[in-house]
Amino acid sequence: MSLYHKNQLFYLVVAILFFGYALFFYLQNDPTTTYVGEYLIVNKRCSAAPRISSYVEIEKEGKAYTINLSEQKCRNYAIGQKIILNYNEKYDYFFHADSQRNKVDNFRLIVSSIAVFLLLLPWKYLLRTFDL
Repeated sequence: MSLYHKNQLFYLVVAILFFGYALFFYLQNDPTTTYVGEYLIVNKRCSAAPRISSYVEIEKEGKAYTINLSEQKCRNYAIGQKIILNYNEKYDYFFHADSQRNKVDNFRLIVSSIAVFLLLLPWKYLLRTFDL
């Protein structure tokens, strides 16, 4: 007697891949493992259009970095002003600690964890046992 439905393994593999993706971005954007510093804004683009991203651009050691922000936060900064950012040295990546992205990363991690847990349950066996 099989414990799992025939497609359940495929969905489990997809959920595990999504969990790995979510875990990577969660760890990459972790403020406890990054350096905090003030950086000078050299360029910016703030857009209220939903499909066009808003960002500020900074330079560090001659290299330009783009940091995505919400349109409201982008408007709070001017070119030439300093902005406090987190820098992940391992991935050479800047991010704004108060950004909405951290909430999205947390949500992705929670949803993918729940999906993996639910897909690990032997649904075929449970449905037969409880006559559902």
